[in-house]
Amino acid sequence: MLRGWDPASAGERQLRLERRMDLASAAVRWALGLQIAGLAAFVFVADELHPLLTGAMCATGVLNADSLGWPALGVKLAAAAMAGVWLALDRIDRAVETQPMTRAKAALLLGIVPLVALDLGLTLGFFGRLDPQVITSCCGALFSADGSGPAADLASVEPRTGLAVLFGAGALHGAAGLWALRSRGERVWGLLAVTAAGLGLAGAAGIVSAVGPYVYELPSHRCPFDLLQSGYGFVGYPLYLSLGGAVYCGVLPALLGFARNRGGAAAVVGRYRARWARWSVGWALAFVALCAWLVARSGLRLIG
Repeated sequence: MLRGWDPASAGERQLRLERRMDLASAAVRWALGLQIAGLAAFVFVADELHPLLTGAMCATGVLNADSLGWPALGVKLAAAAMAGVWLALDRIDRAVETQPMTRAKAALLLGIVPLVALDLGLTLGFFGRLDPQVITSCCGALFSADGSGPAADLASVEPRTGLAVLFGAGALHGAAGLWALRSRGERVWGLLAVTAAGLGLAGAAGIVSAVGPYVYELPSHRCPFDLLQSGYGFVGYPLYLSLGGAVYCGVLPALLGFARNRGGAAAVVGRYRARWARWSVGWALAFVALCAWLVARSGLRLIG
């Protein structure tokens, strides 16, 4: 596809490539959709395994039980993010008659395939090496304000600060989204991407430092994985889905801005950019509203 694709040609080779691309794209869409679903399945299975490991109380303890645990999760996140970008490119490509994104899709797929293979190897290695006899440390050690590392840094944020940053980032992203929908400038999409990334960081800090403790009704309990358990109504799934959706849809318009100059795709890209911006604002609103509801319904009071 990278060497032979020529949309201006009507030759037999091009027609053959187009048929192959249609078939391959359909298969890849399903495969990458399963890759994204596999991220949620991995976290769910890791959490379900915690009763089998001494010292584990949630997915954190299971991931800590072997050195491949956290790398496997990180690679899954990266593969899911790249899969999401490919699916967005494919959506644009299929909406334009000349299929201008075919080469970009093929190039991106060359980067995704090794990552998916690495993901498979790490996942199989991680689950294959889990040993019930190993004593593991759990979230109490990792997400501790007295510890070190990124997780401890998130846990050390004061609840008042965490909530203020979370709600402030949500409001800022909402304003950027509304501005992007009204403006015709190109830089506004970069601003939307920056506020989306900021919301992702602020959301992570707010969940660990404040929302989690409010849900658990325990000030010292700051694990983000326990929110995925049935004892807390699986509230972590809609929480992380809405946050991830806001970040993903907010970054896409800037990330795929190059497509507007490809083969008459400007109108289609403009339409999808507006749609992604609306979705991003909608997901952000859902995330902020869910956080506010979880804090309001809690019997714990961390802020006077």
